[in-house]
Amino acid sequence: MSGSVVRVEMDGRIGVLVLDRPRALNAISAALMVEGSDALAGLVADPRILAIVVRGEGRAFSAGFDLKEGAARGTKGG
Repeated sequence: MSGSVVRVEMDGRIGVLVLDRPRALNAISAALMVEGSDALAGLVADPRILAIVVRGEGRAFSAGFDLKEGAARGTKGG
């Protein structure tokens, strides 16, 4: 996958973390977990931010864990 899977937007003193995998219904992939964690840490560390909103791009907030990626990597639920 190329490109970022999260976006950070600012609305005044509100940081908005956008899950940006609309074709996969914002399913949580390894890349989304890493990029999302990094982006969230950046927002938390910013003294200008008073609140953080997390939203999904497209028609779904998140479909949950990316099962296709997990199956490709051999990850099993438990």
